[in-house]
Amino acid sequence: MALHKHIAQHTKRYVSHVTKYLYERDTLFATITVFIFLILLGMIPINFYVLNPMKIALKDFDFNDIAYAKLEKTADVPLDKRIVVVNTGHLDRAEIGFLIEKVSSYNPKVIGLDIFFAGTREPDKDSILREAFKKTKNLVGVSVGAWDEHEFTIEKNNFDDVIAKRGYANLIGEEIGTIRYYSPFEKVGHDKYPQITTAIIKEFDHGAYEKLEKRHKEQEFINYKRRVNSEVRQYQIIESEDMMTDNIDSNL
Repeated sequence: MALHKHIAQHTKRYVSHVTKYLYERDTLFATITVFIFLILLGMIPINFYVLNPMKIALKDFDFNDIAYAKLEKTADVPLDKRIVVVNTGHLDRAEIGFLIEKVSSYNPKVIGLDIFFAGTREPDKDSILREAFKKTKNLVGVSVGAWDEHEFTIEKNNFDDVIAKRGYANLIGEEIGTIRYYSPFEKVGHDKYPQITTAIIKEFDHGAYEKLEKRHKEQEFINYKRRVNSEVRQYQIIESEDMMTDNIDSNL
């Protein structure tokens, strides 16, 4: 018998077995049941996304996270002595004004204040903060921008008239995700408006600012080289009460 005829006979036999199985009553009922279940499942108004913790856990996953957090990539990175982070906590506007004056008394090259002051509050406390802004010429304040279909606009700050140097605080990314990129500049009208870190860099090191400006990149990747947690402190951090009582190392 020719080989092709032998193969054809066996193929026909297997096909007949499969076809017979498909037409059996139990198989038909099982197939119909599966389709009905899928249709009903699609009709149930439940957000199954919240029932998928694995998908949520991996939503913001990046291999860099493992490299930095688990492989101790940053373990040997030294303390950054150029930056001192002062925790403002829950101070009111008058207390923030006094804190700014205290920080300024240590003669830092630049002070970046990442707090947006919307509207007016108690007149006496607003007045104290306003005077602190007037005295502190090397302070960079924060603005909040808004995008619409046509342009990027800056919201008005209650102290804009006494904060000469400002940068916007908007970030690129999702609320539940790690911020991995930022935009150094945004176009406001016909001018470039800096992000607050860009504005701080300009005051601290104008050469570094010019390098950043000449890159002409709409987005910059953030390289998280240092960490602050219960075990590692690679930035200098001071609490506001310690600053106000001079309970710090003045060399900082």
